[in-house]
Amino acid sequence: MQSRAQTCAAEAYELALGDDSLRAAALLVFGWVADRNGDVPAALQQYADCRAAAEAGGDHYTYLTAVQWAGLTLNKNGHREEAVTLIAAAQQTAERWGLGRARGSMLAQNRAYALFYLGRWDEALDVVEDALADGPPPRHDAALRFLVAQIACRRGDLDYAGELINVAEDTFGDRRPAAFEHFFTSLRVLVLAGQGDRDAAEKVLADHFDKVLASDDVLYYETAWVLLAGVYFERLSRSHRRQPATRLNEVRARLADGESRWPTVAAVLRTAEAAESNTLKSWDAAVAAWRALSGPYELAMTLTAAASAALATSNKPGARLRLTEAHTLATDLSAAPLLAEIAALTTRAGLAETPVVANSYGLTARELVVLKVLARGLSNAEIARELFVSSNTIATHVARILRKLSVTTRTEAAALAHGTGLLTT
Repeated sequence: MQSRAQTCAAEAYELALGDDSLRAAALLVFGWVADRNGDVPAALQQYADCRAAAEAGGDHYTYLTAVQWAGLTLNKNGHREEAVTLIAAAQQTAERWGLGRARGSMLAQNRAYALFYLGRWDEALDVVEDALADGPPPRHDAALRFLVAQIACRRGDLDYAGELINVAEDTFGDRRPAAFEHFFTSLRVLVLAGQGDRDAAEKVLADHFDKVLASDDVLYYETAWVLLAGVYFERLSRSHRRQPATRLNEVRARLADGESRWPTVAAVLRTAEAAESNTLKSWDAAVAAWRALSGPYELAMTLTAAASAALATSNKPGARLRLTEAHTLATDLSAAPLLAEIAALTTRAGLAETPVVANSYGLTARELVVLKVLARGLSNAEIARELFVSSNTIATHVARILRKLSVTTRTEAAALAHGTGLLTT
């Protein structure tokens, strides 16, 4: 399919005869083929050339599509901050061109997903809320709400997540894109497993893996997320002495060719290998892979599993170290089910409870750290340098702090913090 697309695009490019709009359409396909081959630099260059040609030809639709697809490429390959910046600018362009309701809502999906994988969930929800306020077309509306379902699931609101999945599936019907099918399945498995319906989760997973293994075309990145859901389900099932009839190893082998091309695929494969061997070394390798991708939720999950592996060898200091970091990450995300798992593991192992910051404003431990630095009068960039994170991450924390403290300025936040003793918590 990819070689045929490349051939057709090359012919179209030759036939364009200097027509910028026609050239842009061919360049868009070149970018898609490069992306499917895992050649990120080539894909991004083709999309940039496409945007230039589309702008010259006044083809706004193709221009915004090129941004959307470039954002997907950046997101899939761990360049999520770049994706957020690129897409946010394109959303403004779409508004200026009068395309905010349709094309803008599609861009909002991509931007929200980049924020989601970065762990900036509240910011992602704000992007979705703004896009929904414009009344996007039904399929775009459903896709945006599906992102809300992803966050709701990880925060423990499983019934709400399930409702949103049903809405999205009903809206898309049989015309669901292949990529969406993988995401629907992965989230459905997580929701069903979380609700305790393991038989249904096992059937959904097994049926999907049968389709994956019967197909000649492999969507590496998308399939990786289903495999990851299967790994989580497998761990949960083992704890209940069940042997789910999944085909994890066969799917792992199917994805092996994509390991060198997509870092997310490599991280999922490391996690699957760790789940099978359950050694501290293998889990630490998975932890390192997710840390490199700046994926805080997956990082917290693998740290928790690594702590469990450490305890299996009576390595309590190693377990405590990993659980403490996992707890901090899960607290910042408000990931209630994961926090419950961490607390249960801490209790079973007889470890000292991971400290939870007590304050009447609902500030997380990380937000308190940011507040203390903010109160010294530092800018976001200066705080970011001191805490070794990005300025965008600090901006998100600051926005949450102001909202939770019910103030509108940094000066007011600092004054309130000093006056209420928050800085000594």
